[in-house]
Amino acid sequence: MTAGGTILSHTQVVARWVAFNRSNATPAETDLPDIANDGTSIRQHVYTGVANPCEVVSYVIQNGGQTWSQGYHYLAEFIIGKTSLDMNGCEIAWAFFKMFKR
Repeated sequence: MTAGGTILSHTQVVARWVAFNRSNATPAETDLPDIANDGTSIRQHVYTGVANPCEVVSYVIQNGGQTWSQGYHYLAEFIIGKTSLDMNGCEIAWAFFKMFKR
C-alpha cells in the first residue's frame, strides 16, 4: 500500500475484472498483426462471459515500454522504452466507452 492507495499490476487488474464479471478464466489469445515493424508485438486476451454476455479484453504489448500505444514520445526510448505503433490506444479506449450511452 502506498500513500495514494494500492498499486495493482496489469495482470492483477485483469484477474479482478474476470472474477467480478464471472468470465471464463482461460482467455482466447490472438497475436495482432505487426503492422509497424517497430520491435513490439501485441497479444489480445479475450475472457468471455460464462453467466452473462460480459467479456474482459486485455492487450499485452510485448517489448513495449511505459507508454501509450501510438502515443506521444514524451521521453527518450532509453528512459521509457518502446512505444508500440501496432494499434491506436485512444481508438481502442473510445470503442469501449462509446458502447455505453446515457
